[in-house]
Amino acid sequence: MQTIIALLFALFPVVYPQLPDASTIFKQASSITAKYHTLQYSAEMTVQMTSDVRPAIKTTTKSTVYRLNPGKSRIESTGATIVSDGDNIWTYIAVSKQYTKTAAALGPMNAFGGANMPNMADLQKAAAGASKVVGEETVEVDGKARPSWVVETRLDQLPIPLPNAQSVTLAGTVVKMWLDKELGLTLRMTMSIKMSMPAVASPMQMEMEQRVTGLSIDQPLADSLFTFVPPPDAKEVTSLFAVGLPGTPGIPNRVDLSGKDAPLFDVKALNGTPYSLSSLKGKPILLDFWASWCGPCKQAMPALENMNRDYKDRGLVILGIDVGEDRGTVETFLKTTPASYPTVLGIDSDIQSQYQVSVYPTYVLIDSTGKIVAHQMGFDGETNLRNLLTKAGLNVAGSPAAAPSPINSPSGVFRVAGGVLPPSVISRVEPQYSDEARQARIQGSVTLEAIVRKDGTVEILRVVQSLDPTLDQNAIEALQQWRFRPGMKDGQPVDVALNIVVNFNLGSRPAAK
Repeated sequence: MQTIIALLFALFPVVYPQLPDASTIFKQASSITAKYHTLQYSAEMTVQMTSDVRPAIKTTTKSTVYRLNPGKSRIESTGATIVSDGDNIWTYIAVSKQYTKTAAALGPMNAFGGANMPNMADLQKAAAGASKVVGEETVEVDGKARPSWVVETRLDQLPIPLPNAQSVTLAGTVVKMWLDKELGLTLRMTMSIKMSMPAVASPMQMEMEQRVTGLSIDQPLADSLFTFVPPPDAKEVTSLFAVGLPGTPGIPNRVDLSGKDAPLFDVKALNGTPYSLSSLKGKPILLDFWASWCGPCKQAMPALENMNRDYKDRGLVILGIDVGEDRGTVETFLKTTPASYPTVLGIDSDIQSQYQVSVYPTYVLIDSTGKIVAHQMGFDGETNLRNLLTKAGLNVAGSPAAAPSPINSPSGVFRVAGGVLPPSVISRVEPQYSDEARQARIQGSVTLEAIVRKDGTVEILRVVQSLDPTLDQNAIEALQQWRFRPGMKDGQPVDVALNIVVNFNLGSRPAAK
């Protein structure tokens, strides 16, 4: 996700680039911004990724951008820094501690795949040719309402090549930009894209919004802003595309450690308790490499809590390895989203590099003999994560969270199989915590068997996995308000019965009213 966000900042700068075939408005905007000696602005970007087979990912990223004409720039965002001195561009990703250095003439996208990346001039030309003015609105920046043109761009199909002849296909792209009439700057932008990627079963829908929150023009900027000094532990690489794109074959740095002896580690939890591979020998170990900014990591925490509860007495040891964050950041996060299993700071050891982790979350399952028996990148649901444990000799079939056989479906209701496509969520309502459950710090999942009707409404059949009687009822009430795109069979909407998991996380759920 950090890589995708860095790509978005690189693709859509606030100063719209010169486009020979662009509309008059783009030309006027480029003419105005070309006269600025310096530009500094802060922005906030929200990205939400959804698909039919993976949990939704929502990330908010703040950035500060500095530009000095001609050709110098610096972008500092959550987890990423891009610096250009006019001759070279350095792109640094904090979580992987990796950076690239490329010629400025090649553009910022070159950091994400070298010569195989798309020609930016071609992309910009295509965008300009598909743009039109759709209205006039004001955008508030620094407390002032600024009149702006609203420009919409639509692109039906846009392939983005990756290394080794792979590609990401962007379909149905809709971009809206609010261009300040006086300043020529893009003050707000929204984007909707459907992305199809290699080895990913279902396309991902991305919704993005970026807003400028502060702006300064032609004020002095220090020359040091446009010099990149890599951190002492940073490593220079040729491409950053591997970071944040799990499941894509042919991308550098994608590894599978399954079947190999687990690298030795010796770490301490936040409370000072030591853990090492040798001291844990004879027990199955699940390493969870995560970060507090990582949406899927946070969504996986209730599942890990359930698994720790169910398998701790059977010998399973779960270690949460935070990557790239300091003690204060992690402890602050855990105050609102506590974990009952040990949490380790990855920066205090070489465990992240030992296990070659650059995608989050990453799960490494080690059996009682010290052999890696499973290596998974990304979180694709509690059931699949639990099923990994069978490879370490744990029996998951009898656990409280294992889904029992479904009841017989009512007449005319289908199951997802044999040509029946599953429903997909359009909108959801988060369940409320009861005061008692919040005080008791109960978190986890409620699994409900339900029928998603042809009109997208939900009928609850039963509770498959209970968490707490009150929370069970709150989960039912929330799910009844969800709306779905219906399941399909032979091109027609049908009623589909399936299990739906409703998560309760102390860090993100509203209190009961």
